[in-house]
Amino acid sequence: MSPPPLLHNIAALGAVQVGSYFIPLVTLPYLTRVLEPEGYGRVAFVLVGMSLLMLLVDYGFSWSGTREIAACRTDRQRVSVIFAGTWAAQWCLVAGAAILLFATVAMSATLRADSVLYAVGFLQVIGNVLFPMWLFQGLEQLKVAAMIQLLSRLGTLPLMVLLVRSPEDLAGAVAFHAVGPLLSGILAVVWLMRTRTVKWQWPNRAGIVGALRVGADMFLGKAAVAVYTAAVPLVLGALAGPAQVGYFVLADRVRNLVQSLLAPISQALFPRLSFLFRTDATQGQALLRRSALITLGIAGAAGVAVFTLAEPIVELLAGLDYAPAATVMRWMAFVPLAVAMSNLLGVQVMIPKGMGRPFSVILSGGALLSIALMYSLIGTARAVGAAQLVLIVEAAVAGAMLVYLGTRKRRNVST
Repeated sequence: MSPPPLLHNIAALGAVQVGSYFIPLVTLPYLTRVLEPEGYGRVAFVLVGMSLLMLLVDYGFSWSGTREIAACRTDRQRVSVIFAGTWAAQWCLVAGAAILLFATVAMSATLRADSVLYAVGFLQVIGNVLFPMWLFQGLEQLKVAAMIQLLSRLGTLPLMVLLVRSPEDLAGAVAFHAVGPLLSGILAVVWLMRTRTVKWQWPNRAGIVGALRVGADMFLGKAAVAVYTAAVPLVLGALAGPAQVGYFVLADRVRNLVQSLLAPISQALFPRLSFLFRTDATQGQALLRRSALITLGIAGAAGVAVFTLAEPIVELLAGLDYAPAATVMRWMAFVPLAVAMSNLLGVQVMIPKGMGRPFSVILSGGALLSIALMYSLIGTARAVGAAQLVLIVEAAVAGAMLVYLGTRKRRNVST
């Protein structure tokens, strides 16, 4: 069975991104005003913690699993074996994540005060594992994945008003963010069972260990990314308090909104390039060049717009109480451009071409740079320093990938 046209996949994922960020654009003004900066910051802190746990249980499978499935997508038996081993490995990691969360909350008096929020938030982790997006990507069944995710997220929208009515409804706000992924996961499993896309089978130990081994380099990269992305608001909260987290997260949401414009291209491109670089490298290079022009152009134009309109964006989304977020937003305006460059060089070139180890090393270098600068920048400039840190590290990572690939190309030409 031939894969669907690339533009169809991009359109399907684009619909998901529109839905994903239409919901925050609708809900953010409500949540920020009802919960107030202190309460919104506490909820944001919990959700950042859940994002770290989701990175743990993903273990790089969004890259390694997609690549492995894409390489053998016409062989149902092989796809089924990979799926069983990889999915079982993820559930093992879920158990480990639950233990880690329980121990971390138990050891901190501050976190224990919000223990209910963390318990509710863990449903989001479970929902993300129930939905094996790496399988849908590898098979290029992105239209189905898009429909499930979009319907689930739009269907849960009315829950916002039911669950969050006062500044005390923090658990309701966390639950609102968790229900959508949980419902998506359940529907994804039902679809896989009804369509028999894979042969359901018990995984063996070799399959689980093999999946963890294949994803090991990718996990190193994912863990490094977590240090200079998801860990930043955690450190910010510890050093500067929840209100500063609220300013940063508000600006970061806008940054993610810009990046969501590029995500459909990236997600659709990755499995296609993983296949083409193994079968027709010339066609793969041509596709990569066309995609680069589009993604970098969108990211650059959006960065200019966000930098110019920071104040009215903040006022529209959150009100005058969040005015300090405008400066934070300006520092983050061109982060999507740096991320787009590193995605093109790293995810779309290095991983499909088997350069997973140097890819992870570069990301690890970004993590070390983030650690070296984190406490000084955040300690002195708080939310603004956190934004400066993200921009510096993302630009450094993209630059390192460009240098590595350029050096490798010159070395190959000379030999």
